[in-house]
Amino acid sequence: MTPLSKSDQDLYSFIRQTILTRGKQPVYREMIKVIKKASLRSVTLALERLVNADLISMNKSKIALTSSYLNFGLTNTIDIPLVPNYTKTNSLYHEAKVITTIPISIDLLDPEGTFFLIKIQNDDINMVFIKGTPCLSGNLALIKIQEPINANKIVVAIINGSAVIRPFYKTEDKIFLYPVSTDLSLTPIILSNTNHIEYIVWDILPSHLFLNLNTE
Repeated sequence: MTPLSKSDQDLYSFIRQTILTRGKQPVYREMIKVIKKASLRSVTLALERLVNADLISMNKSKIALTSSYLNFGLTNTIDIPLVPNYTKTNSLYHEAKVITTIPISIDLLDPEGTFFLIKIQNDDINMVFIKGTPCLSGNLALIKIQEPINANKIVVAIINGSAVIRPFYKTEDKIFLYPVSTDLSLTPIILSNTNHIEYIVWDILPSHLFLNLNTE
């Protein structure tokens, strides 16, 4: 197989980044800017080369990543957006201003997922460990946009514009967000079952790994 050009590699990295962080493929005008060509034909030919390299598949105009991206040399990390923990629009991710992006190992991600990061800012779950890392204030939570199904999952709930990170338990008409904390003054938060929660905590990343980044 002919090695990919620098332009093809840049395009592939951009496609991969967009799919894994936005949950959808980039549009053609964005891809034209990445490869710095003026024609749509140039993008089409570059996409064909990525298909031949088994890095993407295409069904008509729909682009999907193949499993080969896990072994591709340029894809050891993905830049994931770090967003504020709350906004005035009650939207944690979709309308939040990105503070910075942080490179995250692809080993922590799911090719089918859309991810973002927020900083844990309280002790609600400081006795919880996710993949061996404690959920301490100051650590980063890697969040996947997905409605939780199983009880006891750690979730992010948006309550009056603020992000609350806790395990949840669901009954027929209530949602309970309960603390797992050394702070015994904390009590469960009880919501109506009409409250929609679509963010689950996928992993916890220790803050000391990111001391050189402006995450404030």
